[in-house]
Amino acid sequence: MLWWVFGGRLLFRARTKAVERELDSRGFQREYTFSSGSCTVIIDTEHQQIALLFFWKPFTYFVIPTSSISRAWVDDGRMGSGFMAGSSRVSFLFLADGVKVRINTFVSNKRWRMDSDHILTGISKADRMVRLLQNAGVGAN
Repeated sequence: MLWWVFGGRLLFRARTKAVERELDSRGFQREYTFSSGSCTVIIDTEHQQIALLFFWKPFTYFVIPTSSISRAWVDDGRMGSGFMAGSSRVSFLFLADGVKVRINTFVSNKRWRMDSDHILTGISKADRMVRLLQNAGVGAN
């Protein structure tokens, strides 16, 4: 039971550190690393590449040139209208060779008001990631 609860996270953290060391040895310039619960994104603006390591596939990582990413955007997850508007997930997304990749910056099992600190922090993180991806050359083709 303990392995099921903690083992996956420990394995993912260890694999993230191993991937970072391997990328460093290959000359990858890590400018920014973002870790969510399900994915780690590492950005290299000098060589215009991003590396992705997913929680459910920790032994395989992907290095994608930013030229293959056509667009990046923020999804605030807004549902409802008026005083009922809220969200339970904030994320940033990008299209890599036509495949949509979503990385969560905030996830909850309940809906939060759009002006809550949780939602606003998630939107801020997602905006920053989109700006970093654009600085790395996303959408510049």
